[in-house]
Amino acid sequence: GQPWRGHEKEINSVAFSPDGKWIVSASNDSTVRLWDTNGNPIGQPWRGHEYWVNAVAFSADGKLIASGSLDGTVRLWRCGWQEWLQVCCNRLLYHPVFQNPKNGSDVEVAYQTCQKYVWNPECPKQLNNQGAAKLKGKAYSAALEDFNQAIQLNSEYTAAYYNRGLTYTYLKIYQAAIEDFDKVVATVPAYADAYYTKGICYAQLGKNQAAVENVHQAADLYQQQGKEEMYQKMLQYLSELKV
Repeated sequence: GQPWRGHEKEINSVAFSPDGKWIVSASNDSTVRLWDTNGNPIGQPWRGHEYWVNAVAFSADGKLIASGSLDGTVRLWRCGWQEWLQVCCNRLLYHPVFQNPKNGSDVEVAYQTCQKYVWNPECPKQLNNQGAAKLKGKAYSAALEDFNQAIQLNSEYTAAYYNRGLTYTYLKIYQAAIEDFDKVVATVPAYADAYYTKGICYAQLGKNQAAVENVHQAADLYQQQGKEEMYQKMLQYLSELKV
C-alpha cells in the first residue's frame, strides 16, 4: 500500500489501540497523531509537547493515550468529544452554510460551538501554528505578530520563542533572535536546533567564538540524539567557522 503521510518529521513510535481500530504515532515534529487502520489521520495533530515526542501508548481501556517527549514531560490525551469536535469543525470551516449563519439557527449554534472550542484565535497554540505557516511562506512580519501574541498569552511558551527567534534570524535582527533562543535552551536544554541557529546569529554578528561554542553544543546534542546527518552538518559548519 501507499505510505501514510501526516507528520512533518521522523516518526519515533507507534501503537495500536486495544480494540485494534486505531493507531497513534509520535514524531520529531513535536506532535502526536491518531489514525484509523486505513491510514486516514483523525483530526489535526495533537500539539502540546515542545520538543520531539519519543514514545506513545494507549491505556488498557483505549480511552487515554500517554506520550513522552525530550522536553522532559509526559502528557495524557483523551480520545473523547474534543477530538471529534475538532474533526467536525475543521470539515465545516469552509462550508457555504457557515459563511453567514442566521441568528437563532442550529447553524449559528454549531458555529458558536466551533468558535469557542476549536477556532478561538486567542489560543497561544493556534497563534503559534498560524505564525509557523506564515513563516514557512516567508511572511515574516505577519508571523512575528502571531508569535508576539502567543507569547503575550503564555510567557513560557517555548515553541513560540523558538519560532520568533527563527523569524528574527530571517529578518537579520540577530541579537533579538539570540535572546529568544536563550529562553528556549533555558527551558529545554536538549533543543539542538536552538543552539545551531543561535550559532548562526553569533556568526552573523562577527562573534566567532560564541558561534563555535553554540554550534559545538548543537553537534554534541545531535550526536547524542542519533541525528547523524545534522551532526555531520555541524562538523562541516564548525570547520568553516574555524577557518
